[in-house]
Amino acid sequence: MKWFKKETRAERNEKNFKKWLNSYIPKATNQRIELVRIFTDRNDNNWYILKNAGQLTKERSQRIEESMLAIEYGVSKQEIMDKMNDVLTNVKDLPWMNATKDKLRQFVESSQNVINDLLFRMKNITLDDMLIQAGLYFFYIDGENPYIINEETQQRKLDAIRQDDELRSFFLTSMEQILRGLSDTKK
Repeated sequence: MKWFKKETRAERNEKNFKKWLNSYIPKATNQRIELVRIFTDRNDNNWYILKNAGQLTKERSQRIEESMLAIEYGVSKQEIMDKMNDVLTNVKDLPWMNATKDKLRQFVESSQNVINDLLFRMKNITLDDMLIQAGLYFFYIDGENPYIINEETQQRKLDAIRQDDELRSFFLTSMEQILRGLSDTKK
């Protein structure tokens, strides 16, 4: 009876993606990446992980490391840099502005607020969005080139997560498990 079983859209997507992946010749490496399907969302998009973690590209590894630090600190590296650059700009401009008592007080308060916000978030908050951002580098979707990071594909994945609560839950649960596993290996 297998002859009459109709292939689902997700199965066709996986078959086409694996066919493309097997025919693709990466320019950066001679190592073939193998992916394993782990989830299919409501829109029949298949999600994959690496069969062998040693196949992770350097670019993706660096992005994962940055994401993991952002999760640990509760703030992304870019956000820390942006806020600290704002404070630094204000510090540089301070001697040249007509520093009245009120302007000086405003400068100190705004600088303290920025620093206190960063410190509070670094001590207390792990945001779901940061977990999802890290998951974008751990998980691959149909049609994604696993050898490079394409910002359009990353955005497509993020849009799919925002539109599907079940997929969002999968990402958060999976990232929690990954973090738990990483924390166990650190011990």
